[in-house]
Amino acid sequence: MRTSLEIVASALLLFGSMIEGAGAQVPSPEKSLQPLWELNLGKPIYGIALSSRGSCIAMATDDEVDVRDRTGHPVWEWNFRSMNRYIVAGRMAVSPSCDMVALNGDPGYRYTWIAHRDGRRMSIRSKSTPLGLAISHHDNLVAIGTGGGSLSLYAADGKLRWRRVLMDGAPIGADLSFSEDDKAILVHSISALLSINGDIKWVNWSSNMRAARDLKTFIASREPPHGPGLGLIIALDQNGKELWMKVSSLPEAAISLSGDKIASWVNDNQDPTEEDGYHPDDQEGEFQILSRRGDVLKTLPIEGRPIAFSSDGHHLLIMKPPDLSLFDLEGNPLWRIPVSDRSGVITTGNLKVILVYDRGGQGLSWFEPNN
Repeated sequence: MRTSLEIVASALLLFGSMIEGAGAQVPSPEKSLQPLWELNLGKPIYGIALSSRGSCIAMATDDEVDVRDRTGHPVWEWNFRSMNRYIVAGRMAVSPSCDMVALNGDPGYRYTWIAHRDGRRMSIRSKSTPLGLAISHHDNLVAIGTGGGSLSLYAADGKLRWRRVLMDGAPIGADLSFSEDDKAILVHSISALLSINGDIKWVNWSSNMRAARDLKTFIASREPPHGPGLGLIIALDQNGKELWMKVSSLPEAAISLSGDKIASWVNDNQDPTEEDGYHPDDQEGEFQILSRRGDVLKTLPIEGRPIAFSSDGHHLLIMKPPDLSLFDLEGNPLWRIPVSDRSGVITTGNLKVILVYDRGGQGLSWFEPNN
């Protein structure tokens, strides 16, 4: 004869089997994600880029460019030091096909190089420091932004298509990108949108701009350039017009690909005084998921810098050392990657590849969360 404890245990097992048979999923506990591979070049990495498809990575040291596939194996390299001893490696971009890279110099070396796997090399001189850099999804165009406020578009053979000055002396920083259809160029550092023909659609003069896939919704931020003050997160429409803004002591935001969700830390006090700006760390707030209209969809019990939404908009990647974590929209952590304050993170738009590296360091780790 069975004891009452055995009867209860059997009932629980039966109940669990019924749930499993009905297709219910029991959330797995948070786990520490392991890299598929790691690499240490044994010398500092000055430039690093991940292809938009996640098919390769390109790295620049003080003497060469090293391109590797998604397994970490070498694809091709360019020893630029043997060709020109003056080349200085800075920011990088790599084409989706992995057959072309672009490499920026620095304030003392105002050149950008375009290098092809087949051996073709061409240099482009800038009047001011080259900063922003992007390669189109069709491998045929290179965009270069400079510290002097110019944005230029070149063909893959180094021929100039057009040059525009958005504002003389206003730096166009490192974060440039092409729209998925290559019909527009996004200048994330100053929140600007240009057509592929060079027409300036709009400029908002905010920072850290992120865009929905259809380019109808954007999120950006502003912070006081000098002295005390609180930041803002700002939603923009397809014409660069401000939809709404919210006060944030941590003014960084992520936007879903469909543009229906925006994630950011938002302060409770949305009408701060000048005195409040002298005490930004004393401001209370919460992490919110907002709609395009600015309505609060959810509040999450998390902290950190939002990196990106998953492609379906159901998960959110958050950076808060010592962890880089993926959360669902109930605030449950799904997995974590150990990081430090010096860690840089690059991801593909669908979060299928996540690259973690040490800024100024010699190595990196390649993660594929779904593998």
